[in-house]
Amino acid sequence: MPSPFVEAMDFVVLFLMFVAAPAIAIAIALTVRKGLFKNFSRETHWTAYVFALIAAGLLLFLFVRTGINGVWHTLLHFACGILGALVFGVAGGFMLSIFTSRGPIFSPSPRPKK
Repeated sequence: MPSPFVEAMDFVVLFLMFVAAPAIAIAIALTVRKGLFKNFSRETHWTAYVFALIAAGLLLFLFVRTGINGVWHTLLHFACGILGALVFGVAGGFMLSIFTSRGPIFSPSPRPKK
């Protein structure tokens, strides 16, 4: 039978996953849409995939780990859940930013002088 502390940790991780991560993703997408990040463009989409892989690794470590014995294993389990959920929100924000980014506005090149 899990302790109340473990049940509370699971509730915190689920809250971060389903409430905080989408909020982080929307906040990042809106700031990119407004143009506050000058160095972000659609060509930097690889950052979204890197953050998604990091989040997947942390969350897999969280969900696959079954033998939780002791305080350190429990805290490591909880830390991986928190970091995985937050990085998942950042990855979602970068993925949304790929589609909401306005990018640089290119003007047509001038005609050559004769």
